[in-house]
Amino acid sequence: MSPKNNFKYFSTGNNANVVNQEKYEKILSFYAGFLPNNIPNHLLNKALRQSPIIISVVANFIATQSGDNVLDDGDIVKLNTQLNKESEQKITTKISNYVLKKLQNLAEVYLSGGLPDIRKSKPHNLAFNHIMRAA
Repeated sequence: MSPKNNFKYFSTGNNANVVNQEKYEKILSFYAGFLPNNIPNHLLNKALRQSPIIISVVANFIATQSGDNVLDDGDIVKLNTQLNKESEQKITTKISNYVLKKLQNLAEVYLSGGLPDIRKSKPHNLAFNHIMRAA
């Protein structure tokens, strides 16, 4: 069963009644808020659309990665915990996989003779020589 995500998109259809981004950014009330009784529907829809889109994307990430429900129950601590846990896990997995792949590539190059065996070389660094003899 798919995890439940209560956070939904708003006004995202092809024919959504929203003002375009360029006009939206030029509106003076953009920073001060809307004046009472003076809000065109397409402008209000644009303002209402932006937050739900990014919220829904983040909630979907949490639900997809964790398999847990992401509910609109007002529990901010739980949502932050879920997001942090899944973000950390995703980042750790990506980094670990990247490092393992690079090490595998390095090992393949070394075994194929593409890199010199530094244990057989005679570097002039005394500390390096001492460490290599101990190994």
